[in-house]
Amino acid sequence: MRGFLAVFVIALMVTAVSIPWIMRFAYSIGFVDDPADRKLHRQSMPLLGGISIIFGAIGTLLLAVWLIYGYMPRTIAGVVLASFVVALIGLVDDRYGLPAWAKLG
Repeated sequence: MRGFLAVFVIALMVTAVSIPWIMRFAYSIGFVDDPADRKLHRQSMPLLGGISIIFGAIGTLLLAVWLIYGYMPRTIAGVVLASFVVALIGLVDDRYGLPAWAKLG
């Protein structure tokens, strides 16, 4: 049980530490969502927050798997690949606004 808690805490720390860097990067390249009538925010919001979550969650998962097994089991590789595909779809959607069928399809 302590191992799971350690993995969670490490993922949380990696995510929390990387968020400010990712936010600055998003602002510097203009990857932001500007305010509009249909949006709740009143100032530009960075759109790359998901990258911090992917770094924290998947990075920590890979580290834990490597420390436990010493190699990458197929099931974990599938989870990692699927996570990156979902993250990529999210990035493209944030940038270009994909229709619902493309996100769910």
